[in-house]
Amino acid sequence: MAGQEDVAFQTVEKLESELQPPYNMFASFGYMSIYLELEDADKTEEALKGVESAIETLKWEIYRPVVFFAQGRIHEFRGEYKEAISDFQKQLELSPTNVSAYRFIGRCYRKLKDYDEAAEYLQRSLKIHPFGPSTNYELALLYSDMGETEKALEHLQATLDVWKNADPEYKPAKLAREKLAELQS
Repeated sequence: MAGQEDVAFQTVEKLESELQPPYNMFASFGYMSIYLELEDADKTEEALKGVESAIETLKWEIYRPVVFFAQGRIHEFRGEYKEAISDFQKQLELSPTNVSAYRFIGRCYRKLKDYDEAAEYLQRSLKIHPFGPSTNYELALLYSDMGETEKALEHLQATLDVWKNADPEYKPAKLAREKLAELQS
C-alpha cells in the first residue's frame, strides 16, 4: 500500500525461508495480499491456491473468509461484478461484521449501476464503522455517479478528515483528493 512492492516481496520471502514446514505456508497469505494490492487477478488466483492448501492442510477454517474475499476481488478485477458480489456475500456469511465485505459489495453494485443496493450495503458498512474513510470514499463515488454532488462532497470531506495526515503517495488518500478537486471544479 505504500508503493514499496520490492520490500513487500522481500519481507514475505524472508518469512517463508525462516518458518519451518508446515508454517512456511503462511507465506502464501503474504503473496496473495501483495497481488491483491497490485490488483493482479491471475497472480492472486495462483497465490490463492497456496492459501487454500494451507487452510486444508492445517485445518485453519477460521481463514475461509479470506478465500471468499480474494475470489471476490479476483472477479471484481475482471469486471465480473455479480460473481464478486456472490463471493463477498459468502464472506459475510462467515464473518457478518466484516466492514470491507459490505463496502466491496456496495462498490460492485455501484459499478453495475444498481445505486439503491449500493447505498444499502455502503450504509451497512458505515453502521459498523461510522468514520471509515474507505466507505465514505465509496459513498462519495456513489453520490457523484448519481449526480448528487453535495452528498458526494460531504462524504469526501469525511474521508479526507480521517486521512488528513496521510502520506502524499498513499494511493487511497490521493484518489480522494483528486475526486474532491474534480467535484469542486
